[in-house]
Amino acid sequence: MIGAAQGVVGWARAQVVQRWYLVPVGVFLASRVMLLFVWVVLDLKTYPLGNSFRSWDGGWYTSIARYGYVEQTLGQNVFHPLQQLAFLPVVPFGARAISEVTPLGVVEAAALQSLVAGCIGVALLWRVVERRLGADVATASMTFLVFSPSAYVLSMFYTESMSLLLVGACFWALDHRRWWLVGVAGLLAGLTRPTGFLLVVPCLVVLVGDWRDGRRPRPLAVAASLASPLAFGCWVLYVAHRTGDLFGYFDIQRLGWGTRVDGGVASVEAIWRVVTWPPATVNELVHVLAVVVLGGLGLVLLRRTSVPPEWWWYAVASVLLTVVNAQQTSGWRYLIPTFPLFVGWMARTPRTLRPTVVAMSAMAMGLFATMSSTPLKLVP
Repeated sequence: MIGAAQGVVGWARAQVVQRWYLVPVGVFLASRVMLLFVWVVLDLKTYPLGNSFRSWDGGWYTSIARYGYVEQTLGQNVFHPLQQLAFLPVVPFGARAISEVTPLGVVEAAALQSLVAGCIGVALLWRVVERRLGADVATASMTFLVFSPSAYVLSMFYTESMSLLLVGACFWALDHRRWWLVGVAGLLAGLTRPTGFLLVVPCLVVLVGDWRDGRRPRPLAVAASLASPLAFGCWVLYVAHRTGDLFGYFDIQRLGWGTRVDGGVASVEAIWRVVTWPPATVNELVHVLAVVVLGGLGLVLLRRTSVPPEWWWYAVASVLLTVVNAQQTSGWRYLIPTFPLFVGWMARTPRTLRPTVVAMSAMAMGLFATMSSTPLKLVP
């Protein structure tokens, strides 16, 4: 009997090794089931389930997917007639394309797009981490990521799922020097979210490392590395053409959401308000916790972990860009694609404490999802 049991266990382990994707996919789906349960409970409390999928920025993306980038009448949340141009095109037009070739509506197509992109992205990142640090750290890191406090947006009409897919594809391609895939991922990332251009950082770090090792970068590698900032730059120029103002994109961001680079002044002031009590708003408190706990402490832990330099510099650039942003909301969401931070946390956390950290994060995710879907109005 003991021999038979050991044989079954050995067979199961072999199946997991051969079908490695079952682990990250299972973790991702488990996190979505938990979130669905939260939303179903809210639905019973008169907060419609469909509203959770397309709320907040999802409303803008839904409008873009249905009607394109059209002028709007000023009023309520519209501060610029072309305010929709603040949202980049890959996610809304991807949902529209799915709805055109399937019976699904735009919102349902967007939900499907988020789930599939997030699932594949987590699987790719699991493989990237597993190659360097082993399966245990990879599984713990991806579990922490998908159960992180703002990871509920991975099921919404938001850019985070697509960003995870593109970040995963980029880092996997960098590991294997598949520069054509690096270029495709960078191009799409630059047109997915404003911080997508940060993929240029790990690409340049890899190029410099190859050059120091005596390997001269090919033209394709250089072009692929610059794809993300070039794509984002093209969008800025397109917005400039539509608005008649070279800085039209940045003006829209500032007018609509107060997004601008202030060198970290607003972040320092927010941290001071939090530690001296009381914080100005719940959103500000949550943002500060994200920057300090996940961002700052995550960088410290990552520095003590043996990771490739491109991981480190990508994490530094992501945290720095979050800190210098004058808008003091959404810190947890901004950092979701920064997978090295989650790796740093799980790699330096004792194995016996990892379930506790993930459980606390999962409870925060459920709480945040509830608060963002009800009149409490926590900004995702």
